[in-house]
Amino acid sequence: MSYPGVVRETLVSLGDRLLWGMQTYGVSTELFGATAYVGFNLALDPKVNYWYCDGVADDVQINAAVAYLVTLGGGSIMLETGTYVLDAAVDLETEVMLIGQGRNTLLNGDALLTGVHAITITSEDDCVVRDLSVQTQDGGGKTCHCIFVDDSSNRTLIQNVTIVDSDDNGIHIEGISQADTRILNCNILGADGHGIYVGMEVANAIYFLKVRDCRFTSMAGDAIHLEDGIDCEIFDNTFDTSIGGDGIELVNSDDVTIENNTMSGATGYDINISDAACDRTRVFNNILHGTGAGCINDVGTDTKTPEIFSVVVDPDTTLGKHPAVDLPDSADTPVTFQILVPLEFQELVTAHVIVAQTATVASPDMQWSTDVDFGKICAEEDYNTHTDAETDQITAITQNDLECIDVSGSLTGLSVGDLVGFEFIRRATQAGDTINGAAYYLGFRLRYV
Repeated sequence: MSYPGVVRETLVSLGDRLLWGMQTYGVSTELFGATAYVGFNLALDPKVNYWYCDGVADDVQINAAVAYLVTLGGGSIMLETGTYVLDAAVDLETEVMLIGQGRNTLLNGDALLTGVHAITITSEDDCVVRDLSVQTQDGGGKTCHCIFVDDSSNRTLIQNVTIVDSDDNGIHIEGISQADTRILNCNILGADGHGIYVGMEVANAIYFLKVRDCRFTSMAGDAIHLEDGIDCEIFDNTFDTSIGGDGIELVNSDDVTIENNTMSGATGYDINISDAACDRTRVFNNILHGTGAGCINDVGTDTKTPEIFSVVVDPDTTLGKHPAVDLPDSADTPVTFQILVPLEFQELVTAHVIVAQTATVASPDMQWSTDVDFGKICAEEDYNTHTDAETDQITAITQNDLECIDVSGSLTGLSVGDLVGFEFIRRATQAGDTINGAAYYLGFRLRYV
């Protein structure tokens, strides 16, 4: 068997690598190249770069292989199929790749002491964990993460890894700023904490994190908990069965994209954008079931979701160049409009009536009410199968601002295919309305997932 010109790291199996190495180098004391081998074949133990494991403290042999590769400037550790018992952490260093043969290559960390993690990457760049499975003691209460990434470990790749059970978080990332971490094609079967947890130190962030094509099955906390993220992507993942927290929770994270995920089984929200410090989150094309608290909770700032906008169809005035409906100070004035809920609608995020006032420099209050009825088209429902209303609400309206009055409470039970007739009324004659001048209706905006 010959592999001339083939990059060593791309060879398919450990058996092929060993056979090629032995045929090429004969009785050499080294297998080949910047590759270390760890496994259970005692006959290969005399080789310089083979470490034989006996199922007792196998972390010693794996860490010895790491140290060997460090002397060569990095390389690959090839783990044979089998179970490696850990008494201490496997500590990866810069440009070292830990590669198994698939799920049947298991790092068993059940015996780890409190606060010790199965695989650790601390202040090391370009590390890879691939094609293996990891566990720490299920229910052990020892805060033992399966994979722990800390302190400016840039360009980490975790790929095709199965988290069988984790005593705390399946993959845990913390510390000072780091960039370009990728978690791809992983299967997180069980975690006593979160599936993936990211929480950086104060004034630090994780940049360009990508979580893609992963499956989350059973965990006590969130499937993905992301704090302090900037320009991160969560794409094409599946969340199912039993998630004790949220599917995805964002905290203090900017410019995160959440797209093409399928979610069910969360006790909390499928997507929870949990504070106003989350800016410009993009949420598109996800399949959400909202089996717990709901499909989405959006407390973020300038979150991007699908939306529809109802323009002023029959204006009676203008505000600058904007077609508008006059809401005078002399009478309670209604505005009516209509929307059709689109086929891809799963849950309402927000609904806003857009108004403005130019009369008062301060921020006076507008008193308003709504009256709404709706029914599903082409489904033998009446036009007013559902009715809703909000009565005598108060909203401060800053002079000249395009104010968004939240009328989400007027659309309880909204669903796909509903034709909505909506009446918005400025209650100008009531004591709670203190604008003392004209106001203007400029449109209606509905955001949804």
